[in-house]
Amino acid sequence: MLNVKHKETVLRNADDKAYAIDIEVCMYKGPLTMKTVSLNTTEEGDPQDFEVPDWDKSNKLGSQTVQWLIPTNKQTNTFPTEHRVENTAYDTLQWEWRELYLQDGDIIRVEQELRETYKDHDGVVSS
Repeated sequence: MLNVKHKETVLRNADDKAYAIDIEVCMYKGPLTMKTVSLNTTEEGDPQDFEVPDWDKSNKLGSQTVQWLIPTNKQTNTFPTEHRVENTAYDTLQWEWRELYLQDGDIIRVEQELRETYKDHDGVVSS
């Protein structure tokens, strides 16, 4: 099974305004190696454990990077909060950026090219 990860690097101009994102589209061979992380889901609550992919220990087959320009009305000079203590306007925009770039033709094309390149690792038998 092939697994896709999008690794984002937000680019900022001299005024610290986020104007673009370098998106590394990574293809991994499954099954993924998992790890347990503890996260606070509420301010007063105890941390909860979650299983998440350990990308560093998983089998990365390859990747390609695409630069996506953030629409002018979605650019910001704000930053995420440390340790995601609370959601900010930046966090909301980050989710909006992801929704938009996942529909971008270049991102879709690169993902399809990687799937084609590594189809022999997919575990699916063609007839």
